[in-house]
Amino acid sequence: MLTHTIPMQWLIELVQEYRNITKRNLFYKTVNLASSPSDFQWIRQLYYLSCDFTAAVALRYGSCQDARFRDAFGEHAAEEVTHPEELADWMRESGLLAPDEQLTSILQYHQHLKL
Repeated sequence: MLTHTIPMQWLIELVQEYRNITKRNLFYKTVNLASSPSDFQWIRQLYYLSCDFTAAVALRYGSCQDARFRDAFGEHAAEEVTHPEELADWMRESGLLAPDEQLTSILQYHQHLKL
């Protein structure tokens, strides 16, 4: 049984440091200033990243040489399978994707943007 508490001040300070870094980050400042779904059109590319992420984790599972970690990659890949469709549902609910809009229109939309 633990007879004394271990000070966790270092963890509290680390969390505060990361919070401060986040507050200064231009990306998060931009998100904080957003006022409508049109300010988030860039988020539409997350669908493609989400699809690719599942494949990347599955590849990591296949190439992992350490048996201690291999199953974790397989489980993670299995958990990610539904995320692209869940993201699309969230985008529709948030007004970032029209109810009848096809997900493939996301790519067509961004071909017209100059990034």
